[in-house]
Amino acid sequence: MKKLIFFLLVFISNSLYCEEGSDLYSFNNDIDYERFNSLNKELRCPKCQSSSLDGSNSPISKDLKNQVHKLILEGKTDDEIKSYLIARYGDYIVYEPRFNSTTLVLWVGPFIFLFLVLFIAFYLNMRKSKDVEVK
Repeated sequence: MKKLIFFLLVFISNSLYCEEGSDLYSFNNDIDYERFNSLNKELRCPKCQSSSLDGSNSPISKDLKNQVHKLILEGKTDDEIKSYLIARYGDYIVYEPRFNSTTLVLWVGPFIFLFLVLFIAFYLNMRKSKDVEVK
C-alpha cells in the first residue's frame, strides 16, 4: 500500500512539474510566437524517444527551446534554425529528415519494399495460375 501511495505521489508531482507552456517566452510579434510553437512541434527531443520539443520537459529540450527562442529573436529563418540544430544534433532532431545520401534509405526504402512485395505477390499469383492450367 505504501508503494502505491508513493507511486501516486511521484506521478502527481511529475505531472505538475511537466506543466510548462510556450507562454514563458516573449516575442516581438504573434508571427514569431507561432513560428516558435511550430518549430517546437517539428523538432524532436534528443533525449526522448519520439517526443517533440513541445511535448518534452527534459533539460536538453528546455535548452533547445531557449536556443530556438534566441535564434528567432535574432531574426533567423526556420530553415536556418533547423540547419543549425541538424549540424549540432544530426538528422534525428527533425521528424522529416532532408533528402541526402545518408537518409536515402529512409526515403527510398519503403518504395523498394513495396515494389518487392508487389513483385513477389504477382510472381506467386502467376505461378499459381500456371499450376492450375497444367492440372
